[in-house]
Amino acid sequence: MHKILLLVLILQTSSAQAQSKHDKIRTSFGMSGGAGYRRLSTDPKIENGPWNIFTYAGKPQSDWFGDYYTITEKGEKKKVFFREVDLDLMARYTIMNGSGNGWLFNLSYNVSRNSYSFDNNPTFQFKNYTLSRRNGDLEAWSFQGGIARFWDYDTKNETKLFIRLGAGLYTGYTTGGLNIPVNKNYQQTYIEKGAGFRVSFVSKEDHVFYLIPEVGLTAATQPIEITLSAHIPSKSYIFSERYSFYQKNTLVDETVISYGTFHTVAMLRVGFSFFKTFQKDKKKYKNTTINNVPPPNDKSSNVQLKTDSRFDIATKKAPIMLRLYFEEGKSDLLDNSTNELNDLASWLIANPTIHIQLNGHTDMIGDHEKNQILSIQRVVQVKNFLSLKGIEYQRVEIKGFGDTKPICAPPCAENRRVEMVILKK
Repeated sequence: MHKILLLVLILQTSSAQAQSKHDKIRTSFGMSGGAGYRRLSTDPKIENGPWNIFTYAGKPQSDWFGDYYTITEKGEKKKVFFREVDLDLMARYTIMNGSGNGWLFNLSYNVSRNSYSFDNNPTFQFKNYTLSRRNGDLEAWSFQGGIARFWDYDTKNETKLFIRLGAGLYTGYTTGGLNIPVNKNYQQTYIEKGAGFRVSFVSKEDHVFYLIPEVGLTAATQPIEITLSAHIPSKSYIFSERYSFYQKNTLVDETVISYGTFHTVAMLRVGFSFFKTFQKDKKKYKNTTINNVPPPNDKSSNVQLKTDSRFDIATKKAPIMLRLYFEEGKSDLLDNSTNELNDLASWLIANPTIHIQLNGHTDMIGDHEKNQILSIQRVVQVKNFLSLKGIEYQRVEIKGFGDTKPICAPPCAENRRVEMVILKK
């Protein structure tokens, strides 16, 4: 039973902490377009006949801005595009808290292209051209979806590190420099005077699923991403074609080539989004916390700003013990805690950029799980008090340590304490 109560309290407190961090929850819907360099990790699989007339030569040979040409079946020379690229159009829904941490859900349509080059040996004459090499490509379309988690990467919250896990489904392919759709009717013939070769369809996988683990950096407020991903398919090869070679109108050799799908992509995405901010009010926070502190009386409600304070010496490494007093075994603040809390509220108001964490501790008396719950309840009470003084919820984080960090041998009143540490100045 104690474990159930502890779990419920932790969930409630996590909700309160999440709300404190989500004081300004930004939800956005946006679109982005991406372009990336696709690196093929598996070469085509070649199943040669007895003569090995066809060999894989790697990527088409040209510089980055060079032109490529192919010959049509009619003997026409046509400029084509051979590049290792990924292009996508992404719809994105993002939920981020005030510090920029959060989640992103995306759906996208992707077009990818891999380029290949194969050598003919011997060469063939066709329409006054010498066919010594055949450049080709495999272009695939797919739908993708994914979920990403964002974290702080820099202190100014301008750049976010994220990890995305996505999945996709290939929906169609074209092949060759002429971008002919891949289907059972796919065929190209380059035979003249009884010599040459014919390219024809063998098989294809209509539906290939793949996983996409991805890591990258993004801007905090706009859908701008730099990512590196791997595309891991459920099938090793998605398309096969047959090259049939002829001499004197006689079939002399055949080669079957299968094209794989595993690859890595370095991608840049740029887009736009529409943000809407939801401001959580204090009443909603009050209803979600535990044993809320009643509003202070008129004498203590007016916070007097101070130009100096003992809290000025607090740092991330040197917590300050607050002079607070609770009823034994309870989370109720005693009246002699009011001055200390007013001083803390005054200091926070005078230093609006400071974010703090309140750590709750108990004495090592009684049940361990109850002490853990009590330590959380006490810091929740302090946070509520500060909120009623006008301190924004996202500036105060809370954590309960129970009786795990005593500073004196029990029983000892100093073990029942709340410490403050600086998270951000």
